Amino acid sequence: MVILAVWGSTGTMPYEEIIAFIPIFIVAAMTLGYDVIIGVAISIVPVGVGFASATATPFTIGFAQTISERPMFSGVGYRIFNGLWRG
Repeated sequence: MVILAVWGSTGTMPYEEIIAFIPIFIVAAMTLGYDVIIGVAISIVPVGVGFASATATPFTIGFAQTISERPMFSGVGYRIFNGLWRG
């Protein structure tokens, strides 16, 4: 889940690409005795958390900082620290 959160945070793993991993995580969750919902959550939740923290996602950070007239990708250290602190 940490790897998926990092991928979501950097913009390299959007929700569309996680669909391929869902069956793998469902089988892993069912093998461990969990429900199908847990397998889906293992794949979707970390990408959502990573996308919400957005350390270097060009879609969220790039557009937002352009609109607010901030230097491109400024404050990345704070966002990484904040993501680790809350994670």
